[in-house]
Amino acid sequence: MIIQLRVNGFRPLAISIDDYFLDRKKTPLDASGFPDYESVNAVDTDHLNRDLLALLKGKETSLPVYDFRKGTGRPGRIVTLEPHQPILIEGLHALNDGLTASIPRRTKFKIYISALDPAQHHRRHPRAHERRPASAAADPRQPVPGIFRRTHAPELGDGPPG
Repeated sequence: MIIQLRVNGFRPLAISIDDYFLDRKKTPLDASGFPDYESVNAVDTDHLNRDLLALLKGKETSLPVYDFRKGTGRPGRIVTLEPHQPILIEGLHALNDGLTASIPRRTKFKIYISALDPAQHHRRHPRAHERRPASAAADPRQPVPGIFRRTHAPELGDGPPG
């Protein structure tokens, strides 16, 4: 999506929902007792909304980076939104209205693009392995952010649109 927007003359600001996860100590657990990163309740929506509102007001904002090894977020790059620059929020929860409740609905354009094709699946696994401890990345019971491990997404009803 970012490449297509750039081809069409836009310079999107990409924000990953993964970087807004709550500290591991505050992350809800799934039925197996593992951190449930697939739940919208694992996302610090207050922090995300504060950052988005600041960006939309033209303020310089430090975007967080979530460290899966430590289970905490840390300050990341400092950005300012340029006039007419779109913000691209990556992650399944971006479709959930509760995630960006402070942002006026008329300013949002939501689109679902499946990341379940083999090329993206193979690209995501190494990225998750780099950002997470080897023991967690190797454990098939642990969720890998960005990859479905359930057969449906409760936040979307019976599953992804399609």
